[in-house]
Amino acid sequence: MSFSFKQFTIRQEHSAMRVGTDGVVLGAWIPLPEGNIRVLDIGTGTGLLALMIAQRHPAARITAIDIDRGAIADAQHNVAASPWAERIDIVHGDILSYSSPEPYDLIVSNPPYYDQSLTCPDGQRSTARHTVSLPHDALMLAIARLLSPQGIAAVIVPSEYRAALETHAAIAGLLVTLRCHLLTTTRKPPRRCLLTFEHHASRPIEEMQLLIGDERYKELTEAFYL
Repeated sequence: MSFSFKQFTIRQEHSAMRVGTDGVVLGAWIPLPEGNIRVLDIGTGTGLLALMIAQRHPAARITAIDIDRGAIADAQHNVAASPWAERIDIVHGDILSYSSPEPYDLIVSNPPYYDQSLTCPDGQRSTARHTVSLPHDALMLAIARLLSPQGIAAVIVPSEYRAALETHAAIAGLLVTLRCHLLTTTRKPPRRCLLTFEHHASRPIEEMQLLIGDERYKELTEAFYL
């Protein structure tokens, strides 16, 4: 089972979470710092975000971490088969105990989010979808600990969890700098929210919207979708 993009292919035989709109939009949307940057992809899954960032930024050195062995197997295969294998390191581990000798200029995550629903009987899928293994407060503390003083963090969450995530971020010492509300149709409220955080913010929060399927969405993702 695989999903082909223009410059790389995602094998997803062992990962609990398959390629989806959330990951693709986040990978295409993330504001990338300039220069030689260190990037951390938390909960990399198949390696999708790491590969998208590597395609977009030729000077990015990326560490992609995941706690699930199946996801790591797919990520290792996908990175090895890509044009950017020398710039992406795959780490099997828990972000809550992970440490780095240097902070990261960019941290990205498409985190688990079902913190109030029943966990599913499939343990692997439950880990990927539910916050049991990575609560949002712990995630934001980890991001704050590993992010450089001038760094940027970017995540995507269901819109109903946005306010809580922003509260956890504030407690961790991170401030919202950009909100992008993702809509599937103009007739319904946003289904997802993309957020950026920084340690320091000297400007008001920027608000924007993105409608799946419109011209701006197509421009954003055309470098990836076949």
